[in-house]
Amino acid sequence: LRATLDIPIVGTVPAIKPAAKDTQSGLVSVLATPGTVKRDYTHDLIADHAPDAQVTLVGAPTLAAMAEAMLAGDALDQDKLRAEIAPCFQTRDGQRTDVVVLGCTHYPFLRELFETHAPWPVQWLDPAPAIARRLKNVLADLGGIGGTGQISLRSTVPGESIEAIARQALQL
Repeated sequence: LRATLDIPIVGTVPAIKPAAKDTQSGLVSVLATPGTVKRDYTHDLIADHAPDAQVTLVGAPTLAAMAEAMLAGDALDQDKLRAEIAPCFQTRDGQRTDVVVLGCTHYPFLRELFETHAPWPVQWLDPAPAIARRLKNVLADLGGIGGTGQISLRSTVPGESIEAIARQALQL
């Protein structure tokens, strides 16, 4: 994207480096989309930043859609959600997973439900604060943002759910 577009791009990557730093048990899970857990880039992040941790990659096929549905006001299948996060919780040699990386921008919207359905408490590592800091730095380098403008939103989800998602995300 950066090579193609003439605008700053702020991307996201799974927060593996801080997870490896924060874990006490050495057991970290990355809860992400199936595509993210398959990417060489994700595996490279683990090799580079978490060589001493045992990292479990969990590709959740429906959590992003569940988050969008919840934000649109739809009821969620709690059993399905519980099944999607269950592989995050590992035990090895008397230790348990203590950090779960939220590896999709949709997942923080489900955090309270994750906490409710988790078999034990863990640190849910949300990358949003780091992304916001990076965006702030990029904008500062550009002289900041001011004035008025227009926001254009796009979604891969059919229907009008993007409006409901945007209203909640932007607190409108």
